[in-house]
Amino acid sequence: MQNSVGVSVYDLHKGCPSVLKSMYHERFKRDPNLPLFKAALSTSSAPTYFDPYSSEDYEDLDGTSIEFKYKVDGGVWANNPSLIALVEAQKAFNKELQEINLLSIGTGQSVFLENKRTKGFGIFYWILNNKKRIIELFMQGQSQQAENLISLLKNGIDKQEPDNFGYLRLNTIFENEVDSIQMDETNQIKLKDLEVRAMNAYKRNKGEILRMLNIC
Repeated sequence: MQNSVGVSVYDLHKGCPSVLKSMYHERFKRDPNLPLFKAALSTSSAPTYFDPYSSEDYEDLDGTSIEFKYKVDGGVWANNPSLIALVEAQKAFNKELQEINLLSIGTGQSVFLENKRTKGFGIFYWILNNKKRIIELFMQGQSQQAENLISLLKNGIDKQEPDNFGYLRLNTIFENEVDSIQMDETNQIKLKDLEVRAMNAYKRNKGEILRMLNIC
């Protein structure tokens, strides 16, 4: 059985977001011949951490040559890709909203707060002094808005509607900057803490996860 895979990237060569897709719909003929490791390298190329990923051209299923240049992390436009998955399930698999169970797994989220500072929000604050606050703010804002829209679709305004579909978000929140995990984190204590947080999140939600996956 073929797995259905969608990988979000941003194409700097064309200046647009993109989702690399396996052939889970008869019209998806562009990407099935693209090796999965190249898709992974593309979506892992986070700006300021790695250079954009480029590779040699490949052929789509019709034999047309496809350029594959300057791909970066899809997190720049879909840090929480839950909405993409929801739309794909409806349009590519012809599923009604009520038929969908969506399991979303996060990688940890820092709480970005700045409610005491009144000035000094220049370039030094946002991107210098060994900080990447502007990136953290963009990423967090995207993820939070995806959560808001999922909630609106799931339970309506002010959560007044019964569940319209199954949805579970697994994530851990870092309440302060000291505890937060960077994308290039090497501190073994922090990495172990992240592992413990992930296991605790799984244990708390194990029953619901198994139910959504129709394992129990």
